[in-house]
Amino acid sequence: MSKWNSKKPLATLALLAWLALTAATSSLPSARANSSYPFETRFEQDLSSIALKVPHVDGIQVTRVFDFIRTVVIRIDYAEGLPDSKRITSQNRVQEELQEESYIQAVERDSISCIPEDRSCPPWPGFVIGELMVMFVDVSTDPTIHPWPDGSTLVASNVAPTSLTLTWTSTRDGANIVDYRIFGSNNLFATVSNMTHSYFVAGLMPESPYSFRVGATNVYGDYFSGATTYVVTPRPTTNVPVPGSAGAASPGHTANSDSNQPTSLFLRYWYISLLGVALVAITTAVVLVRRRNLSRG
Repeated sequence: MSKWNSKKPLATLALLAWLALTAATSSLPSARANSSYPFETRFEQDLSSIALKVPHVDGIQVTRVFDFIRTVVIRIDYAEGLPDSKRITSQNRVQEELQEESYIQAVERDSISCIPEDRSCPPWPGFVIGELMVMFVDVSTDPTIHPWPDGSTLVASNVAPTSLTLTWTSTRDGANIVDYRIFGSNNLFATVSNMTHSYFVAGLMPESPYSFRVGATNVYGDYFSGATTYVVTPRPTTNVPVPGSAGAASPGHTANSDSNQPTSLFLRYWYISLLGVALVAITTAVVLVRRRNLSRG
């Protein structure tokens, strides 16, 4: 019969019951085999030792990993032809051996959940023979469980009416983080590499509130929410002309000012005078040609 130490709180029992229910109905996400989990090396060594100690057990393997709740599912390989009654006895012995380990918080059977109308549900024994769920103790310093260090921050700087810069704390070494995700008002703004720790946000509205959050994703696809920050963009101080619009100077040039107006007026009068002289010369030439033609006639 399974036993519980005084260190096992009722909350753990409730969590394992929920895990058993969802695992049995295959609705629990992020379950993986052959992935890392807390105390992996020590746990596999203990599984090998227990398999040698408990009768009729050929081996014990980890089949599923729920690292976001520090839980794994193990399967017991029995000797061939072993009846169910002896399988259950060996399973109970394995459970008792695991519960003696200080780094293990709880061990429970993988219960079968079904409705009365489901005739395929076995009436006995109510759990999967040869499977156990193991929950490890929480270690705040384990980067695979808590990738964000204590005091992690997300800071907004260079806040302008339509843009700002976000800078965040790096995750812990060994957290196996592959990228960071930036959310603004619950919308995904960007996904950047694990080597990037700042991001320039553009396209914001002036005088508008924004809440930002940074998160991290590890190699297994698990998401860990990080720090948040709240910003209100300021009001524009001046009306800056849009490049290419009327009154705006083109790159490399300066807009006209009052200082060059006398020069412009002088050139304008000079052009008008030159045009008048040209018109007089043309008119005189035409008159002379007509008089010469008349005298010959």
